Amino acid sequence: MKDERGSMTLWAFGLSLLLFGVGFLALDLWNAFSARSEAAGVADSAAIAGASALDETAWRSGVLALDPTAAHDRASTAALSHPAWDPSMALSVSATPEGVSVTVTRSIPFRFVNALVPGRVATVSVTGFAEPGEGP
Repeated sequence: MKDERGSMTLWAFGLSLLLFGVGFLALDLWNAFSARSEAAGVADSAAIAGASALDETAWRSGVLALDPTAAHDRASTAALSHPAWDPSMALSVSATPEGVSVTVTRSIPFRFVNALVPGRVATVSVTGFAEPGEGP
């Protein structure tokens, strides 16, 4: 027991460093989850906007279908004008008469993990799909 003075201080210091590391990792993960949520909001709202582009000719004959060109344009415009749109996002829109699919991809750089492992980024890809339908 005689040369153990100060060992508790070293343990407390090591534990503090470990807790700070876990806290910084949690902040990076929170940033990634937040960015994914924003990308999902953009993709979903753009897909819904695209699904509102009905083919009027098909509608008049009793068929519920989309005009793919108009659906693509509406979905792209809605995504690019969304308040959460960020220039770091990439957009892919695919429209058919049955529905419109919008994929938003985003790279998220880690802030605190970069101190340990430089150059690490997370890539998040979210797809929203909507089809024309009759309301309730």
